[in-house]
Amino acid sequence: MLHAFVNLLAVAEEKSKTPFYIAGCVFGAWAITLFMIGRTNETFPATPAAARALGGVSVLIALICGGLAVYVA
Repeated sequence: MLHAFVNLLAVAEEKSKTPFYIAGCVFGAWAITLFMIGRTNETFPATPAAARALGGVSVLIALICGGLAVYVA
């Protein structure tokens, strides 16, 4: 009886990994989108400001994924 209760508590305290999976898919889609646009357009990104913005968004998504990985672990 005690063993079943301990197993029930272990399952109840387990964190959902779904937010990490969603963020990972968003990051992958972002990377593939940037690759496809950059591959087909020679002047992408058009300005240095746009390049910094894209880099900033990429870093932000990476930090979110890393933070969620630590949180769900």
